[in-house]
Amino acid sequence: MTKMKNNNNLTEEKFVNESTKIKEVDPNKKRKKTGFDLDKSSTWSNFWRIWIPTIVTQLIAGTFIVFDTMFIAHGYHSGNIGDIWTWNSDVAYAAIGPSGTAFAMPYTLLMVSMGLLIGGGISIKVIKQKAVGDDEGAKKTMNNLTPIVLMYGLVMTGVFFIGAKFFIWLGSGFQTVFLDNWFNNPLLNSDWNGSITDNTMNVDAAGQLFQQAGWYLRIQALGSIPYIYMIASQITLRVEGKSNRGIRYTGASLAMNIVLDFLFIVVFGLNLVGAALATVIAQTLAASLYYRYYRREFPIKMDSFSWSEGRKDVKEVSKLGTSTMFLQLISMLILLTFTISIGVVYYDDFNASLNFTSAFQGYFSLFVLFILPVNGTAQATSAVASYNYQKKRPEKIYEVRKIGFSITLFYSFLITLLVLFYPNITQAFGQPSIGNFYPQRMAQIMFFTFTLTSLTLLNSIYLQSTGKEKGAMTILFIKSLLILPIALIIGFATKDAVANGTNWSWGSNEINAPYSVFLFYTIPIIDIITFPFVIKQFSDANKRISKMENTQK
Repeated sequence: MTKMKNNNNLTEEKFVNESTKIKEVDPNKKRKKTGFDLDKSSTWSNFWRIWIPTIVTQLIAGTFIVFDTMFIAHGYHSGNIGDIWTWNSDVAYAAIGPSGTAFAMPYTLLMVSMGLLIGGGISIKVIKQKAVGDDEGAKKTMNNLTPIVLMYGLVMTGVFFIGAKFFIWLGSGFQTVFLDNWFNNPLLNSDWNGSITDNTMNVDAAGQLFQQAGWYLRIQALGSIPYIYMIASQITLRVEGKSNRGIRYTGASLAMNIVLDFLFIVVFGLNLVGAALATVIAQTLAASLYYRYYRREFPIKMDSFSWSEGRKDVKEVSKLGTSTMFLQLISMLILLTFTISIGVVYYDDFNASLNFTSAFQGYFSLFVLFILPVNGTAQATSAVASYNYQKKRPEKIYEVRKIGFSITLFYSFLITLLVLFYPNITQAFGQPSIGNFYPQRMAQIMFFTFTLTSLTLLNSIYLQSTGKEKGAMTILFIKSLLILPIALIIGFATKDAVANGTNWSWGSNEINAPYSVFLFYTIPIIDIITFPFVIKQFSDANKRISKMENTQK
């Protein structure tokens, strides 16, 4: 007991996986084996060692959506139109795949947000437990990962498998052409090559789109448990100093996804169904690797943490991880509300609705790709700031805050310039029949305030790590409420003006009138409206930390 008391500081100051025999192990060797020491190392060193693997893992995990959209956009419209084999013969059909992805994607992002909720909540709880030397409690918390994932995953599976048709119809902006196909949705498509038996897009192509988008969501729902488990596990691994292992597991999964995307979409012509199958198979592989690791590293018997203990932990874990989930949830709401607003504004023109939705999905995939490093930076900032907030070390919080915000500001500004001057990168995600003008202009408009978006996301995580979970969600919630009404107001107002011959160089194309992209100014308008409140929140957080510093003095 005496030796254990003498080592209390060591126990409190180190991230370790094993709490037994600590008095017999050399501290330096123990630290080398189990990760790094957030007390002994410098703030920059701690941030760097979390940031690099977190960024890599984020990029690997997040590009599932990006590669799916790219393969679907360039592989969907190879197939039969009538009795004629074609390859890119009519770019109008290129809108089918990305549009279907856009209608189903919000709900798959909701599954991702559940993984972030669980992984973020468990990570924060484990950090707090380890900060006070409760290593045994941290191990039990880690073991509750599996039952909590099963609880959330089973609900996701049931809701989205049963309600797939309704959710696709909702995402389309309540298009009546989908209602015509509501009860005509067989288990499998009769022609896997993307056949459009009648060259009438508003009938057969729409029916095929509704059918495949519905099964894309259903298959994703069947894979929701491994999907959620993979996302949650890769977050919790960083707490154990094992982020490199997460990179290997998720990297193997992404590689398999790319290969299967090519086989299922390009070779076999399974299109949206093929993309869903590829994603679920690849993510199940990653989830299996993560599960095998956790069962080996935390060999607590099932009955010691049981379902009842897991249920007890659900509330606390969910509360702690809510802000982390909200980042992804806002992306989900942005995609959903925009596809709804596009469908409502162009309700009388299904072709326009389909093409704008396809173009927006291209923008969204590009946004996902570029926002991933911001999310990674936010997570690294949160991990170091949260630990030092528990230890009441304001000077360390100031240091990591400066690092995180400086990196985010520099990076997001460069991305804004890239998209403004080279918008043709949107062509990687397909070319709708309305041409290249609209997707490129849409990207320029919505990326114009990418820096504000990035700083808002980072600020939300920063607030969470400094004890203001509710404040972290406030701005994001306000943004989600403003999207749909502003988009509808702008969309209807400019649609009629452009249809009557009005032309703005940054809103409509003379060749393709009466279409307008003014609806997509919603994003920068909301960013500008809410950013003063972000600054206010940031200032309040600094005052709270300053009070902590004065109290210590």
